[in-house]
Amino acid sequence: MLTWARLLLVAAVAGHWGLQQFGDRLADFWVGAGIHGVATLSYIYLCSRAVLGTWRPTFWEAFALVLGLRLLVMPLSPALSDDVFRYMHEGHMVLERHNPYLTAPVDVAENLRLASYDRINHAYVPAAYPPLVQLCLALGYVIHPSALGMKVVFGAFDVMAFVLLWMWLPKISVPARQAVIYGLCPLVVLEFAGEGHSDSLAIVMTLLALWAVTGQRRILSGGFLALATVSKILPLVLLPFVARRARVVWLAFGVVITAFYLPLFVDAALRERSILDLFEGTRMYGDVWRHNDSMFHVIYEVSNWCMQQLNVWWGTELHVSYFPHRVAKVPIVLLGLAILGFAWVQRWPLHTVATLFFVYFIAFTPTMHPWYLALLMPFLCIYPSMWMLAFTGTVYLAHSVPGRETIGVGLKIVEYLPFYLGLVFLARSPSQPGVSTSIS
Repeated sequence: MLTWARLLLVAAVAGHWGLQQFGDRLADFWVGAGIHGVATLSYIYLCSRAVLGTWRPTFWEAFALVLGLRLLVMPLSPALSDDVFRYMHEGHMVLERHNPYLTAPVDVAENLRLASYDRINHAYVPAAYPPLVQLCLALGYVIHPSALGMKVVFGAFDVMAFVLLWMWLPKISVPARQAVIYGLCPLVVLEFAGEGHSDSLAIVMTLLALWAVTGQRRILSGGFLALATVSKILPLVLLPFVARRARVVWLAFGVVITAFYLPLFVDAALRERSILDLFEGTRMYGDVWRHNDSMFHVIYEVSNWCMQQLNVWWGTELHVSYFPHRVAKVPIVLLGLAILGFAWVQRWPLHTVATLFFVYFIAFTPTMHPWYLALLMPFLCIYPSMWMLAFTGTVYLAHSVPGRETIGVGLKIVEYLPFYLGLVFLARSPSQPGVSTSIS
């Protein structure tokens, strides 16, 4: 049965390539969703066998399957996301010694625009990706000035994440074979090696920070966490936990952050621009972006209603104005701080804190693209949940709406149901890592 499950997983992932050859991956969305669903079912079966110990792959057996799946999807033309076209533009700008944080694509001279310029999303917004990502985008463009270059770079980081998990998990009393929960995930395979998304970089740097913490390598832990932060801002919340009673961690973190941002500050000053201009893309993303949100959708609607009632009550005198997107974030931020504070007081292990935070992020973020789920996947190797693994299949539905607009409520309920069922089972799971009754 295990052999058939592996063959079915490979065949289903290869089905995306077949769909591209004989159809259209975006127009034939439901065919692609069916293919992804079959791959996910095979994946869940293999993961359940690995967790229960009835499938004990060697490293090289698992690695061959992990690498093979990624090679299958690498020839795909990006269809589910257009982010890679912005990646190519920004990588090109870095190589041309232009600052992508200070110049939006629409403001770039026509002779510097790539052939794929018209496919850049939100061309009026300057770069929001952190500086280490920008360097990797330049590397991808050097490797090949196309989507393939980005896939090679971030696909390589994706494979590296699997290798790191295999090495690190036994150090926290989790069987190494459970790294296949990350490595064989069809969603992870498709988003990084298939679509070329950059989040695999942040995953690798976060895992390196966790590895360093486990080995009590304090300087390295601060340095790697800084590299994770200049790959994606989210790992920053782990800094107080990594640096608890270790000032050298703060020092290492600060040195690396300074090394990345100081040249940008100097460049902005030389161009007679404000330092705040460097973060304009990030501000615009945080202020107005919404896509595929779940709990944020509920809080947004409640906050908007409350502020409307406030206007009705006071409006004739005070003319209260508000920005619902920002108002809705206030209770979310307070809840996040409360959760992290509780984890701090309880002195939870760092991997438990990281698991809790990324679950919280997925539940409350205003923008939940399918590839964001990959940030949680390394921690499902520690706390496996069948329902969370099923969510890697249903989250594919977030790709379904052209223009990446907020999907319908009914479809969103179908998509998120496994995630919230998974939360229930994760909450009931034993605290010992690697032990879970929720997958069978």
